[in-house]
Amino acid sequence: VTVKGKGFEKAEKEDGQIKWHAATPAELTKAGFGSSTADSLQEDSAKLVKPSAAPPSYTQVFSDALIELAEKDEKIVAITAAMPGGTGIDKFIEKFPKRGFDVGMTEEHAVTFASGLALRGLHPVVAIYSTFLQRGYDMIIHDVCQHREGGLPVTFALDRGGLVGEDGATHQGVMDLTYLRSIPHMTVMAPKDEVELRGMLATCLSMDTPNAIRYPRGNAVGFDISGPIEPMPVGIAEMIYDDEEPEVGVIAIGYSVQMALPAVEKLRAEGLKVALCNARFVKPLDEAMIGDLARRAKRLITVEENAIQGGFGSAVIEALQRHEIMTPTQIVGIPDEFIHHASPKIQRAELGLDSAGIEATVRENLAKIGESATAKKPKALKSGSRPKNGEANGHAEENGVLTEVGTEVKA
Repeated sequence: VTVKGKGFEKAEKEDGQIKWHAATPAELTKAGFGSSTADSLQEDSAKLVKPSAAPPSYTQVFSDALIELAEKDEKIVAITAAMPGGTGIDKFIEKFPKRGFDVGMTEEHAVTFASGLALRGLHPVVAIYSTFLQRGYDMIIHDVCQHREGGLPVTFALDRGGLVGEDGATHQGVMDLTYLRSIPHMTVMAPKDEVELRGMLATCLSMDTPNAIRYPRGNAVGFDISGPIEPMPVGIAEMIYDDEEPEVGVIAIGYSVQMALPAVEKLRAEGLKVALCNARFVKPLDEAMIGDLARRAKRLITVEENAIQGGFGSAVIEALQRHEIMTPTQIVGIPDEFIHHASPKIQRAELGLDSAGIEATVRENLAKIGESATAKKPKALKSGSRPKNGEANGHAEENGVLTEVGTEVKA
């Protein structure tokens, strides 16, 4: 049997397993484990100005919404793998002790257990950190998505989707969009705010096939969520800002929409034609809306807190290729590397995933449009002169590649 905090009596106790899972320097100092480093960090932490009435965390929004929906549907059950407090399932278990299950640190079993419950007519919600669901990947494929035609009605609620900051390299939830969208029958979505989180959860629980919703660590935006929960239509994106002929179209998913929003608003205030689309769904992708934007825009930028390889941006490019839309598209996301320890603010800034970084990327693409429009026209040949090196009809052959004369050839 695995015991959390083995060897530290305070952490071995049931309440301590939650409290000491991610103890702060201040808590360590108070418990008698202080050091000069911990004391220093505690002093720095005390200097921070904390808001008196911050919006609820996305975890809390999910937890409250799940309970609200479960009160109306007895088939809804919840599963956690030794993280009841971190995922918000502790409140669900307290409210519905016979419908909530903590299976311990056994993510693979959590997924297979959910499969069994679904086969018995229930709708399980596996609430789990994005990074930990990687351990149950095989079970998602074989025990959930391959069972019966269309897969089983299991909802995966992925907390800490995207960059998580100080939890370190092992906890960054930056691969889920990639590994989930590749599985047949799986629906994958990510809300831009707490209103969409509630609506998407209702959508997930109304489906009879496997689905996943990923949301970030930290506080929500602060919108009013006191009203009823309204399900969202599957595969429908949202155009936040648009123009008849935008210069650049930004297509973002999940929390990245919140980062892109101020950047796009700033650029539009300058009179620049920059569109913004909230994709909402990675699978199925709203190919109609995204395709329409791609046909009208001169360049596209996709933004996601997920690995670039095989992620949301890749899904967009694949869709454009299927429809033979050749609009130049740049993917902004997590590069082919592990993310080091830092605050989410620093991580996003370094990766160009904060508002300033997205603004800079849009400006770079606008500049490329300008360069293309002002490219030198082919020089007229003098009477009696002959084209050089295959030059003819405004084109020249360079290294075996036919290019427009006057344009820059880059390696």
